[in-house]
Amino acid sequence: TAWKDESGEFDASWWAQPGTVDIAFVDANKRAYDEYVQLVYPLLRTGGVVVLDNVLWKGKVADPEHADKTTESIRQLNATLFHDERWTYSLLPIGDGVALCRKR
Repeated sequence: TAWKDESGEFDASWWAQPGTVDIAFVDANKRAYDEYVQLVYPLLRTGGVVVLDNVLWKGKVADPEHADKTTESIRQLNATLFHDERWTYSLLPIGDGVALCRKR
C-alpha cells in the first residue's frame, strides 16, 4: 500500500498504526527531513526502513564550502542518524544520495 501527501502537511495518524509500517520513502522539504523521520519512527515495525532521497544534495553535503541552510540541515541529519542508536544507517552514493535507516 502506498500513501502520498502533497499538501505540505504530514499527519500519519490517519493511515497507519504504530509498529505496522515496513518501509517509508521520504522525498520532501529537505530542511524538514528530521521531523519526518521522527514522525515515521513510531509507525515503523522493528526492522522497518525509512528511505531518504537526496541526502547528498547535489554534492553540496560533501563540499565544506557549501553552508546554506538546506545543506547544513542535511549534513546534520546524516550525522544525527548515523550516531542514533535507534537506527542502522547507510548512505548510498547513488544518484543524489539515498539514506537507508533501519529501525533497530
